[in-house]
Amino acid sequence: MAANDSRNLTNKQYRILAVLCDGNGKDESGVLIPCDIDELLERLTYETTKQSMQFSVRALEARKLIVREYERRRGARRVLLIPTLKAKQLMGYTANTSFVEDPDLSLFD
Repeated sequence: MAANDSRNLTNKQYRILAVLCDGNGKDESGVLIPCDIDELLERLTYETTKQSMQFSVRALEARKLIVREYERRRGARRVLLIPTLKAKQLMGYTANTSFVEDPDLSLFD
């Protein structure tokens, strides 16, 4: 488990996950509204290029800490960056999973 420990996240990866776990708030059902990469870039506390951010996103995907989904926003197809349960746990976020039939949530492991 040490490879997925928060001590092995870079400072930048930690900051990225913090923004993604907060997302764009929650909808009326309490579901996270995910950020796209442009929104992520706007909210980070450090400046970086989009290319550098894409590299960081791929690294977090490889560690199964985020997944991508696609949506039409602001007149264009946007990549949404969604933190996995593993990422939320790593960042100390808790979620009510009682509504899920499979509490193992192996989809995100």
